[in-house]
Amino acid sequence: MTKLVQHVTAADLVYREILLRITTQVLTAGERLPEASLAAEMGVSRTPVREALRRLAQEGVVVLVPGGGACLAAPSLKEMADTMEVRVHLERLVIRKLSGTITPLQICRLEETIQEQRAADLDISSLIRQDCLFHHLLAESTHNEALTDSLDALLARSMAFRILFAGREDYDNHLILEEHSRILDALKRRDAELAEKYLEFHLDLALAELSRSGESTGTPPKKVSHAAQRRGADENPAHAPFVEKDPVSPKKRRSSRSTPAGKRFGNRDKEAHFHG
Repeated sequence: MTKLVQHVTAADLVYREILLRITTQVLTAGERLPEASLAAEMGVSRTPVREALRRLAQEGVVVLVPGGGACLAAPSLKEMADTMEVRVHLERLVIRKLSGTITPLQICRLEETIQEQRAADLDISSLIRQDCLFHHLLAESTHNEALTDSLDALLARSMAFRILFAGREDYDNHLILEEHSRILDALKRRDAELAEKYLEFHLDLALAELSRSGESTGTPPKKVSHAAQRRGADENPAHAPFVEKDPVSPKKRRSSRSTPAGKRFGNRDKEAHFHG
């Protein structure tokens, strides 16, 4: 199969470099992003820097300051928790709608997404985007545009939060894929209750990781209860093997790999893609 070659612009390179600096903690939440300084450091004019900052602002990672200038977003733990709370309710609705209607073709598409992510060598920001893509495809499979659009807005916010703090709490690709696979396997068995438990466990851990990230930035941490893990063992003993088989603490989801902070954008040829 012939692959299309995508033209990479200076704005694309600046965009990747800023993402790299965020995920390697060279840049931190709330930090100013002066166009002139970034342009000088990266050896480009201010125009591609401005384009990259606008793109990041659309994704919720950067805040554009009225009158010029920009800074990294600095979401509070309450904003993160509120977003995840609404996500849980919407995604539980997605699961309930799909449990009796998901088709073999939709299952195949979701399985292919998992396999592609497993085979790919992704950086942290791309991994986060792929995680969001899986959840977008679940919602899209309901054929409910209002539900999909509502969830997509929350996924974009969640993605921005996680990119901002990914350098502090990296994500283990294998474990994320295992969680996705278990959600999909439960849907294949038409077991909505079990699929919901897997989903809640998955989102509980994501919120716990974001909460610890807030602690590292001096924001008072919100106490997170691993409700999904308790529900799996206490409320329905029949589902206890889920917890016993994979009692993954948020700490174990940290990636063992890290990207060197000093790596220059000019030496990379991979591009992060935004989905959903």
